[in-house]
Amino acid sequence: MQNALLITGIGMGIVFLALLLVWGLMEILMRYTRERKVELTSLTEEPITIQAALDKRKIAALAVAAVLQQRRYQAAQQAVGIALKKEEPQAQAINQNGRAEASQWQPVMRALQREERMRLFTRKPRG
Repeated sequence: MQNALLITGIGMGIVFLALLLVWGLMEILMRYTRERKVELTSLTEEPITIQAALDKRKIAALAVAAVLQQRRYQAAQQAVGIALKKEEPQAQAINQNGRAEASQWQPVMRALQREERMRLFTRKPRG
């Protein structure tokens, strides 16, 4: 029992030391890799920070993204309009008996359903 407690204590100590080591490494990395504000001078001698230049780029990128999003929205609206026009009820062809003709896909789908049902009864038993 004494050995088990000792092993548990050593294991917990190693885990906490590893956590402290990782925390220390993260602090060191943050300290040396942090962005520093550097002032740039333009032709007008106005100080411009790197952050301000990045903000202008971000604003331009957002404007382009907004325009693209608007065009996608308009394209989607047009696509929905076209799809709705195609979905309008069309007059079905009526055969000589006075009944509406079946779609060309209907027999194909029925055959596929029949095949699936038959597979349930004809599958090989396990073992």
